[in-house]
Amino acid sequence: MATAAAVAFAGKSVASAVIKEIITKGLRYLNGYFSSESMEVMRSKLERGMPKIQAVLDVVRPDQIKNGSNDLDAWLWQLRDAVEKAEDAIDELEYYELEEKAQNDRVSDWGSPSAKMKHKVVRSIKHASVLDKTVKQITHRGIIKWLKKAMEGLDKATEDITSILAVTEFIKGAASSTRLHENLVSNDRETGSMLSTTKFVGRKSEKNTIIEWLTKDVTVGEAGFMTSANYVPIFSLVGHGGMGKTTLAQSICQHDEVVKNFKIIWVTVSNIFDAKSVTRKILEYTTGNEPSDKHLEALQQDIKEKLTSMKFLLVLDDVWEDGKRSEWEKLFAPLRSGKSGSKILLTTRMISVADVVANVMEVRRDCLTLEGLENNENIELFNHHVFSGMNLPDYMHLKLTGEKIARKLGGCPLDLSHRLQVIHGHLEDIGERFLVQLTQKSFFDVKRITYSKKRTKEYYFMHDLMHELARGVSSGECTRITDPARITDVQDTVRHLCIPCIQECSTEERKTISKYRNLRSIIIDSYSVIDKDTMCELQKIVESSKLLQLFYSRLRITFEFSSKFGRLKHLRYIDMHMISSKVICSVSNLYHLIVLSCNTRWSGETKQIRYLGNLYHLQHVKYGAVGLGEFPISRLESIQELHNYCLQGKDGNKMRSIGNLQYLRKLDVQRIDTIENHEEAINAKLNEKCHLRSLSLSWSNHTGAQNRADELVLGHLEPHHNIRKLRIHGYKGNNAPCWIQNSSVGNLLRQIGHQSPMPSTNEVKQFLPPSLETLTIKKCPELQLLAFVPSSLVSFEIEEVNWAKLPKIGKLCSEIDGKRLSKLREKQYTGALNELEIIDCSQLEFAPIPFDEMNGLSHLKLERCPKLSAPRGVGDRFLSSSLKFLSIESCGDLEVASLGSLHVQQITNLRELYLKYCSSLVSLPSAEVFSRSFTSLYSINIEGCENLSSLGGLGSLSSLSYLEIIRCAKLVEVGSSQTQHSSGGEEERLLDSDSKSSLHITNLTIDLPPLLLVEPIRSLCHTEQLVIEDASEMQSLPDRWLLQNRQSLRSLWIWKAESLESLPPSIRDISSLGELCLSDARQLRSLPDLPHSLQELTLDGADQLCSLPHLPSSLKVLQLSDVGQLKSLPDLPSSMERLHISGCNSELKKKIAKYGSHERKKISHILQVQIGARNAMEKPKRD
Repeated sequence: MATAAAVAFAGKSVASAVIKEIITKGLRYLNGYFSSESMEVMRSKLERGMPKIQAVLDVVRPDQIKNGSNDLDAWLWQLRDAVEKAEDAIDELEYYELEEKAQNDRVSDWGSPSAKMKHKVVRSIKHASVLDKTVKQITHRGIIKWLKKAMEGLDKATEDITSILAVTEFIKGAASSTRLHENLVSNDRETGSMLSTTKFVGRKSEKNTIIEWLTKDVTVGEAGFMTSANYVPIFSLVGHGGMGKTTLAQSICQHDEVVKNFKIIWVTVSNIFDAKSVTRKILEYTTGNEPSDKHLEALQQDIKEKLTSMKFLLVLDDVWEDGKRSEWEKLFAPLRSGKSGSKILLTTRMISVADVVANVMEVRRDCLTLEGLENNENIELFNHHVFSGMNLPDYMHLKLTGEKIARKLGGCPLDLSHRLQVIHGHLEDIGERFLVQLTQKSFFDVKRITYSKKRTKEYYFMHDLMHELARGVSSGECTRITDPARITDVQDTVRHLCIPCIQECSTEERKTISKYRNLRSIIIDSYSVIDKDTMCELQKIVESSKLLQLFYSRLRITFEFSSKFGRLKHLRYIDMHMISSKVICSVSNLYHLIVLSCNTRWSGETKQIRYLGNLYHLQHVKYGAVGLGEFPISRLESIQELHNYCLQGKDGNKMRSIGNLQYLRKLDVQRIDTIENHEEAINAKLNEKCHLRSLSLSWSNHTGAQNRADELVLGHLEPHHNIRKLRIHGYKGNNAPCWIQNSSVGNLLRQIGHQSPMPSTNEVKQFLPPSLETLTIKKCPELQLLAFVPSSLVSFEIEEVNWAKLPKIGKLCSEIDGKRLSKLREKQYTGALNELEIIDCSQLEFAPIPFDEMNGLSHLKLERCPKLSAPRGVGDRFLSSSLKFLSIESCGDLEVASLGSLHVQQITNLRELYLKYCSSLVSLPSAEVFSRSFTSLYSINIEGCENLSSLGGLGSLSSLSYLEIIRCAKLVEVGSSQTQHSSGGEEERLLDSDSKSSLHITNLTIDLPPLLLVEPIRSLCHTEQLVIEDASEMQSLPDRWLLQNRQSLRSLWIWKAESLESLPPSIRDISSLGELCLSDARQLRSLPDLPHSLQELTLDGADQLCSLPHLPSSLKVLQLSDVGQLKSLPDLPSSMERLHISGCNSELKKKIAKYGSHERKKISHILQVQIGARNAMEKPKRD
């Protein structure tokens, strides 16, 4: 627990800022219910305690917590609990404020006229100040007491810190308390006399007042209070944090009169105050040398000697100590000997500090309290931060808006600066930059996983050692339970819980989870099927976690939460597969909700869903594939991602509702055709949404002539120039919108679903932004040749475009400049290209692109361009060595050049290779070439290469994991000839070839069985998945090849098994087989005993199958279709989770449907049962 407690506040200044914010909010709420005097006492005590808390947090690091630090550990958890309790209480009070606002809006939006009138009267009475306070004291009594108790807990934590300082001293290993206290002043609080800000705004009167005080000679008689001449006048600058006290003091120290008359000594006091440490700092500043570790007496004598002849100005910055009078007396003792006219300037947040120092020095209290900046000063500072480095007159049209924003930001300079820093870099952008920096420092590794040829996801992976460290330091707070037996080991302090094994937990173990009262997060990253009892218990766990803020589940179930779900007032994040429609009303009560994600669309009534429009804090909304439009979004001003938003032409669901959503980053709008006029499109204000990065606009698939109105609407849906990705789908207009020529689109994805005449070349030139990164042109046969495309292109894709040659990649320049363009500059222009796809361009003859010089090209696809010729002078090194993906298909002479390069070039980065309908391909490269030049090759797909007769040295390719070969006639002939001439000795050799093959294929897909006899496929011994796509002539399984791979083969799929009569008994010996699928097995009459490892069995079209054997106890899924002769099921194992039978015998169907029948009892324990409906079989997914 110790380490977890320490890491809880490892953020140091971040944690301190959070605590301060909670204290401020908590006192603001309590002020209305308790006496101002008692609240002021609590505020003062907490403010005095904050520097001490900060001091401990600055010292403690996770690696310094030792077994002997139980007191410190207990105090850290005491502080953590107090902070969280206060935060939870404040959270609930804010919830009630949001609830009241939502109720008002509900009546305003949906209430009847009488209901609105009644509500108005109630509000006018209720909001009378005295009555409102009385009502809240009654309704919120419990939560107010909770908050007060939590604030008292924070107060107690600050009182208990004195004894903790001894522990931190031990941890730090300081030689003395003095040295420790010096170290407690954190670097981020240390200041100096030099002005640290580039712009000093306002404070003219305050500055003049202090300078006048400094330059004025004060006599004993004028001082009034003073009893002797041995004094140094003190002026205290008082103000809240961030008001500019330090900056004002720095500005004063730079003033000419001050520099001329005083020796300036600047000391940052901060945090822990003691006379010796401050005295050491004064002496160091005075002499320029670090003093030796002397006693206080020696230090005081040194200072007295130095200051006797020196008129000094001592600045004590950031002072918190308003007690310890004896320490102040020790500090001031040598200062009294300074030259007449010396003075002290002090900055502090507490007026009590000013009182104490004046009293100790026996001088009058000269004090100035800093308030917020004036409006004009605040506007000046705002303009400095916003328009820094810009010519302000160019942005005069934004002046009025800027002034409004500045007034709302208040007069605190530091607060304004921090807020504008966040605005300059949106929080998500800042977070992304942090991830990039952490990746560069090897904290994370980035891995991109491709799920299909074009769909790739990016993941951040943590190194194993780093992961173990993270688990260690977060124990007690974050726990991942992978073994139900470990549930009892979980500490009751756990806040964040991940349970991927929920389906394996017993009832008692699940009850244990419900006892964790501090849970903030529940994550179930499991796709498993769970029974109804487990689902009910899980729902109870969630509903009983009163402090829950995040619930994430991948379980493929529909949650049926009760009304208690709507009482989880702190819930911010919901992501689950499906929520029942009746739960929507509960969700609409979760007013703190930020993320709402559901993969399946709700089927509830619009009336139930519309109240989601009052979840004012929502930032991310996504559910279903059809789209959402059932609730109004105009009040969701915090929304950042809005997916599948479906316009419906009703109030609240129109395009203009998006106008208020200024923080949108990703927007997907459907049914643009329902926009009634262009004014509605204008009111969407897309061009004002500066954070918008991705925009998708979709029209319905309606038929009819191209619509002039579509052009007008799209013309007024211009996004902000920061847009990076634009997708337009189903657009029926003739012309592209004119605003494209004015934008600086980063990524442009255009889908044009018609084949009408397109604009001329000169017109299209205008539509290509100079910073374009991705250009996709599909199904535009009438589009004339583009003279050029921008040099900024990273991805260029054309499909079904009737060009005779490709455009040049370069900058738009005059004809003369174009002729002078050097080869070096051309190389630079093409060097940015990362992806190039040229598909179905039947007229394309020439591609003036130097592929071999494109060092950044990683993805190249050249398919079905039969007239394409290779560039002149191209040698045998045609391809780029940086390629990771290469697909070649029917590309004329260019095909020959590409295939030739594969035999001689070193393309060591290549991971995926597709060779389709390459008639010139006779053999794959040799073993020497494969082992030298293709060290990263992971996947090879060969299709329709009719002249291919040898796989060359494929067997030496140790990196290969996926191999697919289909429609290669001559290669099949080679395999068939092996079948005809094989002998018994050769067949036995297949069983003993384990040590002869270095090829470890994970997935093997072939169309015809004879390919299993072609080397090196014949010698494979480590295959995990085999798919045979056409087994129409195969009467028996390739028994010996299967046995050869019996220890690794886990998946076997056989399609078109029309001639297969039976499976060999030896199939039981394939000990690793987990999945077996036979499709169109028309002749199959029976099955042998199956492997004990089998988990999924699929039989399709087995209409001659009369019975099933005893099924293995490991089986989880059984799918049977078109099994008309099957009249009875065997006893199904208890492990079964899913049963699907379609096209079965009517008699069997009746038996299963009858309650109490023997057949029904066989399936009673299975959670998912489907009888009758037919599902289309899907091919296995590639791992």
